[in-house]
Formats: sequence, structure tokens, C-alpha cells
Amino acid sequence: NVWIQAPDVDLAILTLDNPEEEQAFFYDKQDPSKSIALQFSDMLPSLQERVQVCGFPTGGKTICVTEGVVSRIDVRSVSVDTRVNALSIQIDAAINSGNSGGPVFDNSGKVAGVAFQKMADKSSDNIGYIIAASTVRAFLSRCHDAKQQAAITAAAAQPPPPQQQQQQQQ
Repeated sequence: NVWIQAPDVDLAILTLDNPEEEQAFFYDKQDPSKSIALQFSDMLPSLQERVQVCGFPTGGKTICVTEGVVSRIDVRSVSVDTRVNALSIQIDAAINSGNSGGPVFDNSGKVAGVAFQKMADKSSDNIGYIIAASTVRAFLSRCHDAKQQAAITAAAAQPPPPQQQQQQQQ
């Protein structure tokens, strides 16, 4: 299920309905009480730096990892709907349907970005794009702000408790 989305940067946060899948995907298998937290890189990867793309390009229950290098860092459109330009990173690791939204790790094991597109014309091979970690962090910040605003709006829409209503009437 889509919890929140930002078409301008082609990112969304999804929720899972199946608790078993959530447990398998987001929690440590050795210690199920610990959630797995990914760290975002504070820096852009360097040109020719090795990156690893993770995802489920053919479906299935096990993750697939492809590896490549950073070929270019540029500002380009990351959304079909709004044509907003954002920082993107071109890589030569395979990105296929099912990789989109998956993390791309840099040399230090931190998330360099999120896989989002491959060039699919006949004149090019192995050209994929990732949304930079800085853009993902900005999106997550917007989500946090939206969640806080929704909580404030919901609280404001609630009638005051009966005791407060009585005090207001006096």
C-alpha cells in the first residue's frame, strides 16, 4: 500500500499488509526484535566508484544484487509526470523492473541512492539511474513534516474532552 508519495521526485513510502513479510524484510533474522536500519551516505559517490543495486528484478523471495560503477552525476528529470529536475547518478549496474525503489550501496556500505530508471533504447547498454541519497533525505524530511502536520490537523479536528468542554462553557 502507498502510504505517502512524491511524484516530483518519483519516490514513495509503502506499507506491508502481511506481518510475516514485514518481519522477514525489515528485521534482523538472528534477533527479530531488532529492525534493520540503513544509513544514507552524506556524500555523493565518486566517478568510477563501485556501487551495488539491490532489489527483486524477477520477483521471488530472495534479493538480487548487481554491481557496477558510477558513470555520471547530473541533474535530469526524475519524474514522467512533473518534469522536475533533480540530482541523479548514472551507473552501469543492471537496473530492471523490480529494482526500482531498491537501495544502491556505495563502497562504504551506505545508501548512495535509490534505483529508479534504466535507459531502454537500442543504442545503449547498461545505463541506469539512481536518485541521490540527498534527494531521498529531503523526501523523508517532507514525509516527517507531512506526518506531523496531519497529526496536528487531526488533533485540531477532535472535540475537546468533556472536562475541557465544561470549563470552556463556564
